[in-house]
Amino acid sequence: SITTSPITSSAIERTVVQTKSGSRYYLAPKGEKIASPAAAKQPQRTVKKAPPKVKSQPTKPLQKQAKTTAKATAPRGVPSLVKWKRNGDSSITGFISGSPRFKEGEKITTSPITRGKIGSGEVVKTGSGSSYFLV
Repeated sequence: SITTSPITSSAIERTVVQTKSGSRYYLAPKGEKIASPAAAKQPQRTVKKAPPKVKSQPTKPLQKQAKTTAKATAPRGVPSLVKWKRNGDSSITGFISGSPRFKEGEKITTSPITRGKIGSGEVVKTGSGSSYFLV
């Protein structure tokens, strides 16, 4: 015999009752032996475990994502400029990679840009004909 918090449902033999605290108990008739504790608790329904919560991460607007993923790498044969900035005369200063004319990571300043949009993921062209991919 045990003492529980108050029962919130009808107390009928051979049924599962729930207490005010949420615990469930099987009410066996007096003298009935129960094979195991697992057999004593007969749940009224099957409970599925909820999937683990995943931390969400901020997302970029769809338009911006499509633009940056479409041009994530430089076209073949076009050197890249990283940590670049636009100068007042429309030239660009940055660190170059993938160029046969400069050391990897060398800081350069281009001649003024005459073609292309100056922005990350874009290929620009200088007045002298050189092309650069802006990372």
